[in-house]
Amino acid sequence: ACGGVIEETNGTIISPSFPDLYPPNKFCIWEIIAPPQYRITLNFTHFDLEGNNQDCEYDSVDIRSKMADDEVRKHGVFCGSRLPPLITSEGNSLRIEFSSDNSVQKSGFGALFFTDKDECATNNGGCQHICKNTIGSYACSCHNGFVLHENNHDCKEGKLHRKTGLLSCAHLPSVNL
Repeated sequence: ACGGVIEETNGTIISPSFPDLYPPNKFCIWEIIAPPQYRITLNFTHFDLEGNNQDCEYDSVDIRSKMADDEVRKHGVFCGSRLPPLITSEGNSLRIEFSSDNSVQKSGFGALFFTDKDECATNNGGCQHICKNTIGSYACSCHNGFVLHENNHDCKEGKLHRKTGLLSCAHLPSVNL
């Protein structure tokens, strides 16, 4: 199929006629929609489009996250034969656009996708400072000058481990240690 709305938790997206040559003058849009507070990860397993991955003016795959209020974040436009990186959506919707021109067809692409709950989407995952969503889990971390508490959620003030050096603060004069 050439495009469509997909509301599955995981699956495959392939270019038209894959693994045979894709047809000329094709334009397909897939929109993967996950439940709220979920993210979508897209993993290309095969990629061969006309172009050199620079301009992508002939055939291309354009990938964007759709956010709330119709805001869009572009992940990139891809062509050539190098596999695109692993792509994780910023919101719960990922839009994949494939377009081919009227000359030079290649084998196209195959990609797997899966959805995963973003534990950081609610209450910052319980993290005091920074919550980093990972596949199947999440991790808390702290801003500079703080270290992660033993409970792996809270941050506490860090310690200096050097006896000499220069300590400066934006509003105070420098102090030699």
